[in-house]
Amino acid sequence: MTQELQYQIDKSEYAEVTSVNHPLITARGFSNINPGEMVMFEDKSLGQVLSFSTNEIKLMVFSKEAVKNGEKLYRTKKQLSFPINSQLLGSVYNSVGEQLISLNKNKIDKTIFKEIYQEPPEITKRRRTTQQLVTGFSVTDLLLPIGEGQRELLIGDRKSGKSNYARNLAVRQANHGNKVVYAMIAKKTTDIKKAYDFFIDRKVMDSITIIASTPKDPISSIVITPYSAMTVAEHLMSQGENILLVLDDLTSQAEFYREISLLAKKFPGRDSFPGDIFFSQAQLLERSGTFVHPNDPKKIVSLTCLPVVRTSNSDLTDFIASNLISITDGHLLFDQRLFNQGVRPAVNIGLSVTRVGKQTQTPVQRDINLKITSFLSSYKKTKSLTHLGSEISEASQKVLKKGELITEFFSENNGLPMNIQIILLTMIWLNWFENTHKNVVATCKFELEKRYVEEKEIEAKINELISNSNSFKELLANVEKEKTALLNLCQV
Repeated sequence: MTQELQYQIDKSEYAEVTSVNHPLITARGFSNINPGEMVMFEDKSLGQVLSFSTNEIKLMVFSKEAVKNGEKLYRTKKQLSFPINSQLLGSVYNSVGEQLISLNKNKIDKTIFKEIYQEPPEITKRRRTTQQLVTGFSVTDLLLPIGEGQRELLIGDRKSGKSNYARNLAVRQANHGNKVVYAMIAKKTTDIKKAYDFFIDRKVMDSITIIASTPKDPISSIVITPYSAMTVAEHLMSQGENILLVLDDLTSQAEFYREISLLAKKFPGRDSFPGDIFFSQAQLLERSGTFVHPNDPKKIVSLTCLPVVRTSNSDLTDFIASNLISITDGHLLFDQRLFNQGVRPAVNIGLSVTRVGKQTQTPVQRDINLKITSFLSSYKKTKSLTHLGSEISEASQKVLKKGELITEFFSENNGLPMNIQIILLTMIWLNWFENTHKNVVATCKFELEKRYVEEKEIEAKINELISNSNSFKELLANVEKEKTALLNLCQV
């Protein structure tokens, strides 16, 4: 792909640069131009119209080097677009569509260009979220479920496990047959390479597209990174695929957008962010959801979006964080305190929310959700009493023991099948491991999953055990009847 192919210039009319404040410039000379239109300079670098008045226009440029006063620029009569071709999956691109790394060695038959700024689909094309996005992490699958097509915010301080959670979820979805678009916004080159190697090592890169920008890229390129990623995700979804889109992270994108806005002399609002920051991020995220396939009215496709936002001291009142919380369908709060205690993923259950995910759960799963969430609240209160130095009753000791086992169960359950998660949690709830070491739970988990995956009879029996239960109480009774058989499977 060359810029000349994508943006053919019209030399019949040109303007000249009158002032430079890189990456912004002011130019004069065009008698007519459209908002957001792309222009090309004499050195083939690109710019985009930000605003205009009677006498001049303001543009942002996509080159690292500043343009010069007096340099000519020409209209392309096109909007900013991203190239789509057969090498999309398995590749790393920058935000303007230049391929950086690629696994795919197939010859490119055809390249089409899709505009990155699009209106969100209208409500008549949307459908209710009914399918659960299985993450493999028990804490989210059972207590804070995410639906396919949901916008779930990953929020937390630096180094609290947000990106690690997103990468592992991307692997899970790729192994499940879905496609993944992973946007890395203003990340170090080493971090981008680590993410690429992570997906290569797990043999899923051929189902993933990475759209990346670094702090050394032009500010304008950083700002458009999530829009390019969303455009790629929409294209893959239009091919009939269910898509997971990760935007890591929108705090950085907002900060660079603020920088451009201040240079453009937009009126600053709270924390100096421009007044349209809420609109721009809301319009971006509204492009995700569950939709009717454009070419097959009977088929439903989804674009699940996981935007990431960075906080300081878990402050949910931060301007960008609170904006995104109000835009999305829920949030997972990654707690630095839990992370330091070794909890993985470090999701704070009490302060996390999923607004539409629970409607994707079965009656048994919803019942489990209610009972376990209520119990963990009691466990937290009971645990806090131990700091007072008072004697702990036998009942409270049982609550503490069970709470420790459930907390251990929720830590690092990556890739575990949903029904194995349910059976293990039921066994813990029935106090089968009350008088054993907590490592027994890990051993049981390993053996049970192995037998479930390798032996069809075991898989069918466990699935039947759960499907024949209409409530958690009924499931407990059914599992209790199979105690000997299940413990034998666990080899405990």
